[in-house]
Amino acid sequence: MGDSKYLTLAVDIGEQLLKNGAEIYRVEDSICRVLKAYDVKKYNVYVLANGIFVSIKDEDGDSLSEVRHVPLESTHLKKIVEINQLVRDIGKLKYNIDEARKKLEECEAIPETSLLTGLLFSAIGIGAFTYIFGGTLTDVLFGSLIGVVEQLCVATLSRFNVNKFLTVTFGSMTVALLSTLLVQIGVLTGSNMVVIGGIMPLLPGVAFTTSIRELYNKNYMSGIIKLADTLITTMCIALGIYIPIVMTHYLGGIL
Repeated sequence: MGDSKYLTLAVDIGEQLLKNGAEIYRVEDSICRVLKAYDVKKYNVYVLANGIFVSIKDEDGDSLSEVRHVPLESTHLKKIVEINQLVRDIGKLKYNIDEARKKLEECEAIPETSLLTGLLFSAIGIGAFTYIFGGTLTDVLFGSLIGVVEQLCVATLSRFNVNKFLTVTFGSMTVALLSTLLVQIGVLTGSNMVVIGGIMPLLPGVAFTTSIRELYNKNYMSGIIKLADTLITTMCIALGIYIPIVMTHYLGGIL
């Protein structure tokens, strides 16, 4: 039954890759590489966008299997890079099972981006996109400030485990409402560029690209799941922008 340790390690590695945004083919390939490195000769690996199914034949000829449900989460490229390197090292027989387990735990412990760092780079990114799309320096300044408020709203809702789609809706509402208010009081001449720049951190660009790659690689089920997640997220952004516009229209521009 010693092969069960290799099975669990391989599935744990696949789970960490999948939950941090890795592509299906990368997850499947990594699991196969780990099992092969530890001399597991007979195995079957099947990965979906939110699930992992792996079965092996152990040294006694008995079948072992593991099934994991992996909810769709945010992307963490640093963890993917480190776990990819771990898989390469395992393939070179650099780690035994205990050392590989310890290294995986170190990869899992990689911290998320701090709130202050996230706010800083969101402000810079939103300001840059506002300028690229034709905003003035005033638009850039207030767009960056609105972006900070938006990210604080998103971070607060995420901390309380609010549904991702509601979080995105409220985030885009924050951008649209604040930019509309600034137009009403005369600080901005128009809200379009500020809104466009402000929603950029909310757009599911990585998820959309991944879904297209999955469809291209004939992983149709996973591609459709990720594409549906992307489309719903985009609809939530549009809804969050539309609500303040409707409020402003029906209240006669008093907002």
